[in-house]
Amino acid sequence: MSTIVNCTPHPVQLLRETDGEWDTLMVLEPSGLSVRVETSVKTVGSVTCDEQEFDVRKRVFGDVTVTDGDGKEATLATEDGTFYVVSRIAAEAMPERDDLLLVDGTIRGDSGQIIGCTGFALFE
Repeated sequence: MSTIVNCTPHPVQLLRETDGEWDTLMVLEPSGLSVRVETSVKTVGSVTCDEQEFDVRKRVFGDVTVTDGDGKEATLATEDGTFYVVSRIAAEAMPERDDLLLVDGTIRGDSGQIIGCTGFALFE
């Protein structure tokens, strides 16, 4: 049996479609662990569209930081059967890890907001 730790700031709702309706199978509440990737931004130019000028920036992703619910430095322990739900940016920043999950099969409600997902994906 696996353990899934939600390292995002919002609940992850896992859904299954039954008779045209989405049923909630499980809700993974935020664990309090936060995985962030440091970024730096530099304006490298501009573009003009419809007579409006907009900056073009270069964003560089750097080191990964993990903090607990109190903002203290933490780690994502590598343990058999334990997986961590993280953002795509975090998964991209740690390509050596095979225990980082992304939400997959997102489902949108009537208003267009994401209401859940049908599973997970590994970033490769």
